[in-house]
Amino acid sequence: MAVKTHSNLRNNNSDFNNIIDSIRTTPVLAKTADYVITEDDARSCTMFTNRGAAGTVAFTLPAPSAGLAGVRLLLVSVVAQVISVETATADTLITMGDVAADKLAAPGSIGAEIECWCDGTSWIALGRGETAGNTASLNYTVTT
Repeated sequence: MAVKTHSNLRNNNSDFNNIIDSIRTTPVLAKTADYVITEDDARSCTMFTNRGAAGTVAFTLPAPSAGLAGVRLLLVSVVAQVISVETATADTLITMGDVAADKLAAPGSIGAEIECWCDGTSWIALGRGETAGNTASLNYTVTT
């Protein structure tokens, strides 16, 4: 069985195996240019990378909603380029000392991560990662 999208499972599921096959793995999508994350991407708890990117990759989150409450997304820099996450709806990103942010950018460091959760009202984004050798924390930039 092939992995099914959240929409497919909700609308067309006639075989329990579709569900079992679809929860075994997390979809991983590599993006080399700016990308608008869809609600299906979010509901599938997709992991995004910037593999192959030659410049900054900005990811735009869907508007927070009750239907997205509880979803988790992970953005990982696998090439030395900046990744950022921003909201489609202004002031709905909670991050690093700011309850009304619009964007969180990770430095252009391999291994930098931004993890996002939706609580139904806002997106909560946390930056993680350290320099090579774990000698210092990475610095993330918050835009309001």
